[in-house]
Amino acid sequence: MEDQLICIYSGSQINANFYKEVLEEENIESTIRNTREESLHAGFVTDPEGTCDLFVFDQNAEKALQIIKKIEDSKSE
Repeated sequence: MEDQLICIYSGSQINANFYKEVLEEENIESTIRNTREESLHAGFVTDPEGTCDLFVFDQNAEKALQIIKKIEDSKSE
């Protein structure tokens, strides 16, 4: 069976890059898809806010979501 990529975060590029670094420290591979950058290269802008999606392999999704939730919870304290 092929590994599938699961989107675990959608939001700002700053947060996506931060979460990617945190996940790498936990040995979880991830990749970012920046729809704004993609559309600029194609010659049009569909998302002026610049949403980024952060993906991990399905076998790491649960652990990655727990890590992100822990970070988000600590921000609200």
